Amino acid sequence: MNVTSQLACGSNTATLSWDTSAGAVGYVSTLTGPDGNQLSCNVANTTCSISDLACGQTYAVMVTAVGETCINVVNATAQIQTAPCASLNVKTLVDCGSNAATLFWDDAPGAVNYIATVTGPARDKHTCNTTETSCSLQELQCGHSYSVTVLALGEQCSSTASAATKLLTAPCTPRNVTTWIDCGTNTAILSWDNSPGATSYISTVTGANGEQLSCNSTDTVCEVSSLQCGQTYSVAVVAFGNNCSSAASAPTELKTAPCIPTNVETQLECRANIATISWYNAKGAASYFSAVTGPDGEQLFCNATDTACDVADLQCGQAYNATVTAINDLCSSAASAAATMQTVPCVPQSLDVLLDCGTDIATLSWSAADGAISYTSTVTGPNGEEQGCNTTDTTCNIAGLQCGQRYNATIIAFGDQCASGVSAAAEFQTAPCVPKNVEAQIDCDTNTATLLWERASGAVSYSSSVTGPRGEQHSCNATETTCNITALQCGQTYNASVIALSDQCSSAASATTEFQTAPCLPGNVGTQIDCETNTATLSWDGAAGAVSYTSILSGPNGELHSCNASEKDVSCSTEVLPCGQMYVVSVAAFGENCSSMASAAVELKTAPCIPRNVLTLLNCRTNVATLSWEDAPGAVNYVSTVTSPDGEQHSYNSTEATCDVSDLECGQTYAVTIRALDDQCSSADSATANLQMGKDSASVLQEL
Repeated sequence: MNVTSQLACGSNTATLSWDTSAGAVGYVSTLTGPDGNQLSCNVANTTCSISDLACGQTYAVMVTAVGETCINVVNATAQIQTAPCASLNVKTLVDCGSNAATLFWDDAPGAVNYIATVTGPARDKHTCNTTETSCSLQELQCGHSYSVTVLALGEQCSSTASAATKLLTAPCTPRNVTTWIDCGTNTAILSWDNSPGATSYISTVTGANGEQLSCNSTDTVCEVSSLQCGQTYSVAVVAFGNNCSSAASAPTELKTAPCIPTNVETQLECRANIATISWYNAKGAASYFSAVTGPDGEQLFCNATDTACDVADLQCGQAYNATVTAINDLCSSAASAAATMQTVPCVPQSLDVLLDCGTDIATLSWSAADGAISYTSTVTGPNGEEQGCNTTDTTCNIAGLQCGQRYNATIIAFGDQCASGVSAAAEFQTAPCVPKNVEAQIDCDTNTATLLWERASGAVSYSSSVTGPRGEQHSCNATETTCNITALQCGQTYNASVIALSDQCSSAASATTEFQTAPCLPGNVGTQIDCETNTATLSWDGAAGAVSYTSILSGPNGELHSCNASEKDVSCSTEVLPCGQMYVVSVAAFGENCSSMASAAVELKTAPCIPRNVLTLLNCRTNVATLSWEDAPGAVNYVSTVTSPDGEQHSYNSTEATCDVSDLECGQTYAVTIRALDDQCSSADSATANLQMGKDSASVLQEL
């Protein structure tokens, strides 16, 4: 017999039915749970209902037929599954950033899977189906309160819905954030629309370098102070509520008032007296406004989008104050600290020049110029060369000027930044230059000095002076660069100098040039011959102005010999002179540039020459020998010497180149020498000739 069962899911009531069993007068139906707990019903028919079954349980079904006397088990194998239990401990976890929710619950007995339902306002409903005890829901609306229920599903039934759990999403991101800046204090007022779900707000103001300021409020407005000037801040608002915060609002730009310009400086364009006002870039500035205030309160203005502007029409020699204000599209800064400027000083007037001829120092003087702190005096020469001096006074000395030049003097006044224009020029001329390269050319014959020098710049004329060793002076004047000085003494050293003259000044004297006149004539020339060497010693009196002497010996055939002597010597010795000659001797003195005339001539005779080619001729009959030789130049007479073998000598004089020798012993050989003599000297002996006296009357001629 078949047992069938039906379950009423909502009440967990089981209805059992079975086939009729023969002989049965009633039936007992029993449901046994997994824990052994039993529920039963007794009926006389073939159907029975059992309620109060436990949820989520599997019951074993058994039907027993009861007869009059016996009990028959109809079916003990049927089963029934009750509806799953309702889910318990439903919990929620919200991801504040994405508003995704994760749902959790306890495992429900009898559940095969679950359906979680999240219900919000305005029919906003979300579900998820899972076999697990958790699930996630995406894209929930910000700032909403949702009701969460979970339904457990079995194989045939579902549970009742779980108790509703509240789910709150993150508050919505604030919108329509607006800003307002107090330009004077750089305090910002922030406001925005109310954000659903928000219980409070934090507003954050972020600078370009990441620095942050913030304010908290439960309202939709807040105030942020202590902002930096000239900054562009990014403003964001975050809403807080229900343990979550919203995403930051879309960034809103906040510009603070521009910073006050700093480092305000002025630079004058001196010629036009136009001031350029410059400053450091002020953060946050879109443009600038500059005001220049004069000593009497008059003002000039200029505008700029960069960090400089020009102000014209300024008065010379005045002090002005310049300030700069920065401007952007919302605010302007306070005025900068004032920069004081001095306009270009006025041009100096009434320039005058006074020249000191001796030093060539020019003293310049002028009238004081308005606005001048100092002055620069410039003296410009003909080739553009410049000399100058600086002073805080109205007078100045300029040294180092070139002699003999025409100069133009000008003055420039200097203020804080600028110089004035150049004053009208004053022209002047310096003293003539000192003549240079003074030379003296002496006419050695007349002892007239011609002075020469280079032309001196600025000279109109010249005065030349020659001073002798005892202070005596000679002078001459000239408009050219030469003049002659006459009547100078021989053998003297003179000093010459020249002074250049102009219309107003004279130069210093040139460097002195020393020169000598021609030396005087040597006197008392004397001669002395060395008879043995035939060298002559010449002597004379010293000549004034001589630094050396030259003695000239002129021979009979025009041949010349000389010897020299220094300034300290008044004699000299010649080289070996030819024998037997008559020389004419004269002496000339030499100075630095000139020589004297030759002295009066004197004669010098050298020693006679040695006789040559001595011959002996013996007359054997008479034993008289005749000696002969060549004439010796310069000889006046001769001495013949005959020497016997034992040294006995016989001498014979003659004025001719021959003589006879007698009284000699026969049979002897004699040595014969001849010597030439003049009135001062004698020559050396001639070469020896032998004379052989005969034994008989034969004549013997011997020649050596």
